[in-house]
Amino acid sequence: MNLSRIAPALFVVLWATGFIGARYAMPWSEPFSFLAVRFAIAFLLLAGLLAFVRSKPTRPRDRLHAAFAGMLAYKADAFDALLFALVTAGLCL
Repeated sequence: MNLSRIAPALFVVLWATGFIGARYAMPWSEPFSFLAVRFAIAFLLLAGLLAFVRSKPTRPRDRLHAAFAGMLAYKADAFDALLFALVTAGLCL
């Protein structure tokens, strides 16, 4: 089976289960402890997937493009959150 065909569904399942897990774990765990465990599980799953798929190594230029795109997405999300905070506080016209 081609991974590109199941990747979108796998992403949605993993993304949605994060909210379910957070809902049940937050009353009993500290936020950073929960995130550390969640990231460790995600790392193990992705490392296993990488070993299973055995894709060819990426070029350094492609890695830089991916890192830059991720940084832009992070900054756009942070800027959106800042604008939302300003608008809801009535500080922005």
